Amino acid sequence: MTEKRQLIINAAVEVIAEHGYHGAQVSRIAKQAGVADGTIYLYFKNKDDILFGMFEYKVDQLMAAMEQTLTAASSPEEQLKIFVRNHVEWLALDQSLAACVQLELRQSKKEMRNRLNHLLIPYHRLLEEILVKGIEARVFDDAMNLKFARQLVFGAIDEAVSTWVVADFKYDILSQFDDLYYLINKAVAKESSND
Repeated sequence: MTEKRQLIINAAVEVIAEHGYHGAQVSRIAKQAGVADGTIYLYFKNKDDILFGMFEYKVDQLMAAMEQTLTAASSPEEQLKIFVRNHVEWLALDQSLAACVQLELRQSKKEMRNRLNHLLIPYHRLLEEILVKGIEARVFDDAMNLKFARQLVFGAIDEAVSTWVVADFKYDILSQFDDLYYLINKAVAKESSND
């Protein structure tokens, strides 16, 4: 990615978080990035394209972090824990990004939401791979519906972060990580038997 494209994306995150998607004029994004208005159109077709580019870049960063840290995990439970932590930290460390992802992306047009959801396919695939490994290792419940379990894990993380964003970041979301992971793990773990 070129330095100017990255500057524009970072500026878009800040401006959209502060003014909302509809209030984030291209001129505001350009000013925040320290570039001329016309420079933005060298990298993006329009504001929707900026939003898509921003989300694509940030999801790519998350996936790179996931893939790098998951290789060190020794068990499916540890992989799931790292996966959940990476997602929470990704947004906890950048409140502007969290506001964009949790609030503004949901208000975009249906066509845009469909494009954005397509970017999450590798995320969901990786999560499903972790769940399958856990089933194969007999630590996750083999009776679970994988698609539903994947949605449950994503939904739990998403709801925890959304609640934090709506509360104007008044508490440390990372302090709730252990409780969040405990509930997620309980939902997918294989019950131990006394046989």
